[in-house]
Amino acid sequence: MKIHKFAFLLVMIIFSVSLIPPAESSGVFLEEGKNILRFNSTDAFYVESFLVMNPEVEVVSFFDGKGTIGYINFLEGIGENFVMQGGIDYEIIMKKNATIIFPF
Repeated sequence: MKIHKFAFLLVMIIFSVSLIPPAESSGVFLEEGKNILRFNSTDAFYVESFLVMNPEVEVVSFFDGKGTIGYINFLEGIGENFVMQGGIDYEIIMKKNATIIFPF
């Protein structure tokens, strides 16, 4: 299990592309492939809402201290419709380069 946690942290460090966007930002540019995103907001929202607004996103996942929780943007969605909130690192896999927006 220690190897899994180490690998997850290593992936987060290697693929860090975007960190905390400025509050006045209308969106965050993410590149095709893996990105790590942490936004700073007190507003929480469901991952499904985020994916409806950002169809270029293939997968959103995060580590909850016990394991990785993810949601795949395929058909009606695969996975748990978890709540996204500020201050957490999310791995976001993009189909192509795009600017993502938030539902707040």
